[in-house]
Amino acid sequence: MSKFINSRIISVQKENDQVSSFLIHPVPDGFSLRKPGQYLLLKLSLATVWSPAHPFTLTGSLDEENLKITVKKIGDFTT
Repeated sequence: MSKFINSRIISVQKENDQVSSFLIHPVPDGFSLRKPGQYLLLKLSLATVWSPAHPFTLTGSLDEENLKITVKKIGDFTT
């Protein structure tokens, strides 16, 4: 799948020194039936270029109006 939707990270919650949760809005239409444990491919806008796509697991519930992912610092991209 190569369909990308422009969304924004609207909130960051630091869970501990290694883990942070991010709220993303708006929720793309295709995620209306999302379930925790599924993943999305995330690309970040870095000045005039886009980062490579990286997979992140959804951690929020269906009743939330935002997508939530929780990320642990493991490599260059997540650090």
